[in-house]
Amino acid sequence: MAVTQQSAGQKVLLEERSGGVITLRMNRPEKMNAINLEMGRALVHGLLRAAEDKAVHTVVLTGAGRAFSSGADIRQPRPQPGSCSKSPTCGPGFSPATG
Repeated sequence: MAVTQQSAGQKVLLEERSGGVITLRMNRPEKMNAINLEMGRALVHGLLRAAEDKAVHTVVLTGAGRAFSSGADIRQPRPQPGSCSKSPTCGPGFSPATG
């Protein structure tokens, strides 16, 4: 199982693989798996890894705890324009909930 970690050490996304199936488990149950920037980045990178792996034929997206996901984490401030580099996971118009 691969683990994507938040800067504070909290595991925000767990990756489990069984044959050609990869399971991405959002792991912020205390926030009902609300998607913050770190989770958004982890999801994008996990999905990109799965897409590039020819052995993966199924991706299961699930959430830890009692909720799949409550959506975007509205308590996290949005990045200010120019505060991050141009990348698919940060920049003008990026929403961690919709990518």
